[in-house]
Amino acid sequence: MKYAGFLTLTLCAGVMGGAWNLPYLTLGLCLPQAGLLGWHYGRKGAVAAGLLMYCAWLVPGYLNWAVAAQVDTVAPVIAALLSFLFAWTNALSRANIDYAHYHAETDSLTKLLNRHGFEQRLQSEAHRGSRRFSPLTVVFMDCDHFKRLNDTHGHHTGDRLLIAAGSVMQSSIRDFDFAARFGGDEFTLLLPSTDLSDARIVLDRLQYRLDALAAVNQWDVTWSIGAVTFLSPASSQKMLQVADELMYEVKHTGKGRIAIREWKATSASTPTETSVASTRF
Repeated sequence: MKYAGFLTLTLCAGVMGGAWNLPYLTLGLCLPQAGLLGWHYGRKGAVAAGLLMYCAWLVPGYLNWAVAAQVDTVAPVIAALLSFLFAWTNALSRANIDYAHYHAETDSLTKLLNRHGFEQRLQSEAHRGSRRFSPLTVVFMDCDHFKRLNDTHGHHTGDRLLIAAGSVMQSSIRDFDFAARFGGDEFTLLLPSTDLSDARIVLDRLQYRLDALAAVNQWDVTWSIGAVTFLSPASSQKMLQVADELMYEVKHTGKGRIAIREWKATSASTPTETSVASTRF
């Protein structure tokens, strides 16, 4: 529907303004369409709205289709300028909204999702999974010995590790998966339509890359990873709780490993947990 604005604005300006010489009615009809073009297409849409308004208004006069005997060259200029300014204002408003939305959901250090953004995606994917009866895997990851690294090498090195680890995570998942820095040195992954065996493949690969990253930079850290595949998605808070608890099980029983669990609620309060797997390279 948003593409129709290019056509309707042109027709309206040409017929109402150029052919029938009804400038006020033309502006009233065309300004909302110009604003829509600016909203959807940004500054390029604003420029296009102004040019289309001007050209379409003049064409009927030069082709002798206009009701008026003389072609009005002032009204098209004013109308095009007003359309451009209105569309430009809408484009700036949309850009400001998108900017604020991005920063509200993005971690400033790693550029991954932050906790709020991740929880929003999790809630949405949980609803989608419930409708389509598809599995959903939630992953919690914690950097082992991160505090020791910070104390020994300084916070700058710690920040470098978090940024590099976030980049590895983002490059190790699919376009429709989500990675987030949940807080501190804790990260989360959301893998829609991913069962236990597929999750194991993704996490084995990810752990290998994170270990390689640590080895190259001589960072004495490992990663404790807890992943839970939900065959029937629960509430977002419940899924986060179950995955977080599994990650802490790993940390308290040796660290530097992956634990994967399958979770299916047989009733509102009775889950079935199976297929616990732990791996370490």
